[in-house]
Amino acid sequence: MSETIWGVIIGGAIGYITSITVIWIDNKRWRRQFEVDYLKTKRQQLENLCKKIVNMGPEAIVNKSWPIDFGTDLLVFLPHDLLKIITETIISEKDQEKRKKAFWELIIRTKKLISETDTRYERLVANTTIGEKLLVLNGWVCKRCIFPILKRRTGQKLKNESIV
Repeated sequence: MSETIWGVIIGGAIGYITSITVIWIDNKRWRRQFEVDYLKTKRQQLENLCKKIVNMGPEAIVNKSWPIDFGTDLLVFLPHDLLKIITETIISEKDQEKRKKAFWELIIRTKKLISETDTRYERLVANTTIGEKLLVLNGWVCKRCIFPILKRRTGQKLKNESIV
């Protein structure tokens, strides 16, 4: 075969491999960014719910009367195991002390969920490559700027520190 045909074949193969690689990398970055956005949204929802529980909860426990928007937020956003605390203890229990104790357990477990979400977010940011870290932080930052921030947040040595 002539050199021209070999050049066309090799050039086509390089173009094909390059385009597939770019698509794969973009998909990986998109998934990572989607997960980061999801964790941020979930944390915000849990934080708002925890504020509502703290603000409206004591009155609801004493009066055994739940505002509709507060009740629906609990039903929609709380995990099943925390809903059991509300249905089995806070609503059905006659002793007010047990209801108060269950209320405090509900607040503590909701705060733990927020903490677990933060931990998942920090792990996600710490275990990405530098390019993905830049994507997560939404800006082009040099290595000297980004690693001290991530070290402070995670408290661990990053696996890609030596890469520029």
